Amino acid sequence: MRRSGLHRQHGKQGAGGGGVGAKGIYAKLTIAVVVLLICTLSLLFSATIGGNRGSLEPSEINAEELWESAKSSGWRPSSAPRSDWPSPPRETNGYLRVRCNGGLNQQRSAICNAVLAARIMNATLVLPELDANSFWHDERCIDIFNPEEQSILKKYRKENFAEKRLVYKERRAIGKCPLTPKEVGLILHAMGFDNSTRIYLAAGELFGGERFMKHFRDLFPRLENHSSVDSSEELVTNTQGLLGSAVDYMVCLLSDIFMPTYDGPSNFANNLLGHRLYYGFRTTIRPDRKALAPIFIDRENGRTEGFKEAVRRVMLKTNFGGPHKRVSPESFYTNSWPECFCQVSPKNPADKCPPDNVLEVLDSRLENKVTSDPETLAEKNSTSRTEG
Repeated sequence: MRRSGLHRQHGKQGAGGGGVGAKGIYAKLTIAVVVLLICTLSLLFSATIGGNRGSLEPSEINAEELWESAKSSGWRPSSAPRSDWPSPPRETNGYLRVRCNGGLNQQRSAICNAVLAARIMNATLVLPELDANSFWHDERCIDIFNPEEQSILKKYRKENFAEKRLVYKERRAIGKCPLTPKEVGLILHAMGFDNSTRIYLAAGELFGGERFMKHFRDLFPRLENHSSVDSSEELVTNTQGLLGSAVDYMVCLLSDIFMPTYDGPSNFANNLLGHRLYYGFRTTIRPDRKALAPIFIDRENGRTEGFKEAVRRVMLKTNFGGPHKRVSPESFYTNSWPECFCQVSPKNPADKCPPDNVLEVLDSRLENKVTSDPETLAEKNSTSRTEG
C-alpha cells in the first residue's frame, strides 16, 4: 500500500504530459483486464453448457449402415508404382532365396518383406520355401538335452528372463488386456446388433474355456467357427496347422464386418486390417480398450446406469475402416494408406489414379528406358549391322 501511494504522489509531481500518459496506460490496462475476464467467463460458460448438452443428447450408431463398406472419400486401391518410384534395372544383381517359417500370417509377412528386399537389392526372388512344420511346434527338441543340460538351461532362463509382475487390474485399466467374449458381446449389443446377427469366431483355445462363451452365446446364438462351417476330416485334423488359419483368414477377409478383440502384436489381426482396407475399406470395428476399461469396471461394480450410452460414445470415435493417417506403432501392413491408394479426382496430382491400362503404361515406361539407354542402343545398332 505504501508503495502504491508513493507512486501516485510521484505522478502528480511530474510533468503534465507524463501524468496523463500514466493515467492513460492505467485506463487501457484496466479495460484490457475487464475484456479478458469477460471472454474467459464466456468461454467457461459456453463449455459448461456444451458439456451438459453433450451428456444429455443420445449418441446414435446405425448398425444397418455398418454392413456397408466405410466411406472412402474417393480413394481406391492401386498397386501401380508412383511416378517417383523408378523402374527396376534390366540386369539383375543375382538371386535371393528366402525360407519362411512360423505361422501362416507370419509367412505372409515374410514373403512381402522378401519382395521388397529383392526390389531394393535388384535381385531375382526365387519362389520362397514355406516351412509348414516349424521347429517350435516340435516338442521332441527336449530329448536332445540331458538332465544336466536341462538344469543349466533352466538356470539361464531364470537369470536372463526376469519374471514380470503383471497386475491384471492395472494392465486392464491401460487397455493392455484383450476383450473377453462377454465384453465383445456387450459392445455389439450396445451398438445395435441383435441376436439374428451371424458371427464367425476366429480364435484358438479360449482363455477360461467355454464358460467364458456362455454370455456371448446367449446374446448371439448364431455363432460359428471353422469347424462348424466345414466338418470334413481334413480340416478337423489340421485345426492346429495352416489350413485352419487359412480358413479363418479368408472368412474374416470376406466378411461384412471384422472386429479384432486384440490388435497388439498379432500378425493375424494386423494383416487382416490392412487387407480389408485395401479391398475397398471394408467395415472394421476396432474397440478402444483403454477407453472402454473404466466403463466395464463400473458395470462390474454394479453401476450399470448409462452403460450402453457410454459404450456408444466410445465407439462413435471409431472410423470403422475408412481412410486414416498411419500413426506409430501402426504397421504399414495394417494401414497402407495413402501409399497404396489413389484418387480419380485428387487435390494432389501425385495421388491421381493411373489409367486402366496400367500394365501397358508400365511396359511402355520400361521400353522407353531401354531405348534411351546408350549401351542398349549400341547393342541394337551392332546387332543390326551384323545381320545386314
